Amino acid sequence: MKLAKQLVKLMMRRRWQPVEVAADGYRLEVRPYHGKIEAGFVLWRAGEDGRLQPVASGHTENGYLLTAEGFRLDLPAETARAIERLLQRAPR
Repeated sequence: MKLAKQLVKLMMRRRWQPVEVAADGYRLEVRPYHGKIEAGFVLWRAGEDGRLQPVASGHTENGYLLTAEGFRLDLPAETARAIERLLQRAPR
């Protein structure tokens, strides 16, 4: 399943309540996107000093990942895998 669809499915499953999942030095925040049936997200990584640093952010729209400006977001494979792993750990 495409990552955008997985993010929306998580929001639907959680009744559009914000979700945060942390594991393996990453934190994923997923939130409803502007009252639409879409999801916004931010992926953070813990630095060596323990501070969170943003890795990627965007939102879904019509089955695609987009930037805040509305351009298509192509995530590096490693980043997409990190998000997918965190989504698997999200509360049901």
